[in-house]
Amino acid sequence: NFEFRILFSLRVALNSHIAAVTTANNPRGRMQKKTDTSERQFETNLVPDCSQINGALRSVNDKQMLKGRLSGLLARFFRGRSATALADQVMISGSNFLTNIVLVRGLGLEEYGKYSIAYVLLLYANALQMSFVASPMLSIAPLMSGKEKRQFVSGMLAVQLLASLLVFALFALTGAASHIFTAFYSLPCIFAFAFCVGTFQLQDWLRRYYFLYNKGKFAIGSDFISYFVQLVILFILWRGGDLTLFRTFLVMCI
Repeated sequence: NFEFRILFSLRVALNSHIAAVTTANNPRGRMQKKTDTSERQFETNLVPDCSQINGALRSVNDKQMLKGRLSGLLARFFRGRSATALADQVMISGSNFLTNIVLVRGLGLEEYGKYSIAYVLLLYANALQMSFVASPMLSIAPLMSGKEKRQFVSGMLAVQLLASLLVFALFALTGAASHIFTAFYSLPCIFAFAFCVGTFQLQDWLRRYYFLYNKGKFAIGSDFISYFVQLVILFILWRGGDLTLFRTFLVMCI
């Protein structure tokens, strides 16, 4: 603003000087010619200065417009759901990273390998849940309002509950059948993991439900319990020497 005022004042002063010179009129012959010549020389010398001032003014205006747009974008970002979603994702990613460090140190490489295989199956089941339940809800529900929206979301909750029960039964039966041929996982671990898959999908649905209704703080609270508190419990079990694969799956049910 200060630079803009200085440049604007210079421009006004130069324009006033041009007007004063051009309006001055001398009727005498030789003096008139000298005056005309001096006016032309002054205007010729003044044109580059005016061009530079105009360019400087445009530069100042462009900077101010850019600064205003950036300020508006940042304000819109921190007022909207983007900041909440970003904070939630940072917490989840950080907790998962630290959880894996704790599990490697507490379980050992062999048991951690079993955990990794089970976790891949959990992510695959969650991808199916995302495709058939969560994504349709997030795509269709925003197009509705009022009672229709509430009924639709309630219906999707019922679908999610049935899907979680189905996944639990599928993993439990498949794991029990595989235990006949191999003792890679114990039966308690199989049933604990099957229950973990069902609860994980319910928590993920609840998280997306909160974001659907612009309740980002509740989503962060839910993920804080599911990820950070889970990390704290696993850390306590590790330091106490009580961390096992079975207990890991039980803690993941939170």
